[in-house]
Amino acid sequence: SLEIDKWEWEQLAEVIGTSEKAQQIEVWIAKKNDNWLMHFYGLLHHVNEQEYSRWPKTYYYQVRRLKLVRAESLAIADSKPVHLPSKFAHKSNTVCHVSAEDVFFPLGQSHSTTDVLFVKPEVYAKNGSEPQKTAAREFLKSIGVREYDERVEVERRLKTYPGGKKIDENHFTDIALFVTYWKKHPSESTLFKEYLFLPAHKRGDKQLYWMKPSD
Repeated sequence: SLEIDKWEWEQLAEVIGTSEKAQQIEVWIAKKNDNWLMHFYGLLHHVNEQEYSRWPKTYYYQVRRLKLVRAESLAIADSKPVHLPSKFAHKSNTVCHVSAEDVFFPLGQSHSTTDVLFVKPEVYAKNGSEPQKTAAREFLKSIGVREYDERVEVERRLKTYPGGKKIDENHFTDIALFVTYWKKHPSESTLFKEYLFLPAHKRGDKQLYWMKPSD
C-alpha cells in the first residue's frame, strides 16, 4: 500500500514526488495488469493538466526518474532471447519496467531491433477507449518517452563512443549513418558536436585518439 487514504490529485502527486517511496511505487506498479496501468497513466495525465503550482516541485523530477513505464523488446515480444541491462527494474520473462529515458514508442521497427525497449502496446495503444489511449500516450510523452526515429538511432550510436571502439567495419557503418542523417538534416549538425567519434592524431603524436568535431 502507498498509504493514500483518498485518491485526490494533491495526495497522488505528493506520494510520487517523495523519493523515499520510489522503490515501493515501482514494485506496486509492476504487480498491476496492463489495463490498470493504462488507466493509471491516464490519471497521471490529468494530474499534469491541473494547476502546476499545486504540486510538490519534486513531483516533476521524480515522475521522469521512476521506473513507471512497462516495456518490452521486439525480441521479447517475438519470444526470442534478449539480454536486458541489470539497471532495469522488476524484470519478468516478457516485460520490464523502466524510466522514460530508456524506452521508446515504435515507429515501424522490425524485429531485428533487438537491443531497444519499446512501450508495451497494451498500456497505451491497445484495448481501452480512444480517450483512455490518448491520455496514456500523452502522459508517457510528457515524461520523456520519444518515438524511435532516425535521430534517436544516431544518438544511440554516438553514445557508444569511444567505449573501446576500433576503426573497423562497424565504425564505417556508423559514419555512413551519421553522414546520411547530417545530409538530410543539416540544421541539426550540433547533435554531433560533443561526441568523441572521430579518430585523429595529435600533432607530433602517432597515437590515435577519439576526438570531437569541435576539437
